[in-house]
Amino acid sequence: MEEHRILISKFTHQLFLSIKKPFEKTTKLERQILASFSFGAVHAQCFLNHLPALEIHKLAVFIFTAEFKYAPQQAQDFVEHLIEVASDKELHPTTHAIIHRGIDGHWQFINSDYVNLSNNINDILTLIGP
Repeated sequence: MEEHRILISKFTHQLFLSIKKPFEKTTKLERQILASFSFGAVHAQCFLNHLPALEIHKLAVFIFTAEFKYAPQQAQDFVEHLIEVASDKELHPTTHAIIHRGIDGHWQFINSDYVNLSNNINDILTLIGP
């Protein structure tokens, strides 16, 4: 599990580099978008490594607390919400789309395609941002 935590932590660090903004300077909305995008990467990482659903949950909660500074219960609640949204597009179509773009982002990251990863996340932030 540790190797997956390290990889997804590196992924989130790359996201902050991609938006050219440290965590401390992000808005609540930006953090929610980045966390949802990262959830897609967590899902992809677990899928590619044939990890059970419980591991997706545990890895996402870890990332949300360690990298996005959510309180443990807040991380738990957000992850459960994202699991539901990932399974049912109609619950929240925008978040569903962000999760799926995060799956693409995972592929971009593991292939060191940082330009397209940056374009991917910045496009979302531009579309949704204030």
